[in-house]
Amino acid sequence: MIYERFSMYKFAIDYPNAWRIEFDPKSRRAEGHVIFNSPENDNVFLTWGLLDKIRGKYDSLEAQAEASYSRIAYGRDVMKLDPIETKTIELNGHRTIFKHFVMERAIGLRMIRARSKEIWSIHLQCKNTDRYFIIYESTPDTSRSQEQSEIFSHMKDSFVCH
Repeated sequence: MIYERFSMYKFAIDYPNAWRIEFDPKSRRAEGHVIFNSPENDNVFLTWGLLDKIRGKYDSLEAQAEASYSRIAYGRDVMKLDPIETKTIELNGHRTIFKHFVMERAIGLRMIRARSKEIWSIHLQCKNTDRYFIIYESTPDTSRSQEQSEIFSHMKDSFVCH
């Protein structure tokens, strides 16, 4: 796979060159998000914001990551979250929370059918730029999990926050 470099506001990440980039026009240096879309409808979301904005809400990086996980767990149509892996890693010199899980979503008005979606995420807080970053990938086709895991791993490892 061939990757290209995306860079703005002093952070950068590699992404597959066949993917499309959606930039939120409301994004600013202080906060925003970018979505990388694959031709197969896989998405990688890169979100950032000011640390001051979350300092009052979360007393730690773990609390921030757990709150994100809980928001997904109690989201509309979510039937179940199956955690696969949670670990602390180092990324660009920062302690980072990595999570990998499968989400089962209800389909239809009667919510009788379920569809699985595999999700990978990282949360990090960069004191050098006074921002937090969240990178989140989801794939609606679990048969491509290995490929998507490798793409997320490459993107995660290529991320530079300062």
